[in-house]
Amino acid sequence: MAAQETVETFWAFDSFSDFLAMGNHGFYVWLAYGLTFLVLGGLAWQSFAGHARLRRDIAAQARRNTSSPGAPK
Repeated sequence: MAAQETVETFWAFDSFSDFLAMGNHGFYVWLAYGLTFLVLGGLAWQSFAGHARLRRDIAAQARRNTSSPGAPK
């Protein structure tokens, strides 16, 4: 019985739907979370794509420099 009381005092909401509603502020709370993850995901994608593009550009430049032996360095 003590474990059940601990869970009840730890959990601040009566049900999962109350948790999602967040005391009638759920729309704003979950919208903020969603926009945050969307922006962070876009930033991560942009960083990875930029890194891959930079690696391709460096590899292409290295191929150009090694393919023409008479080119100035």
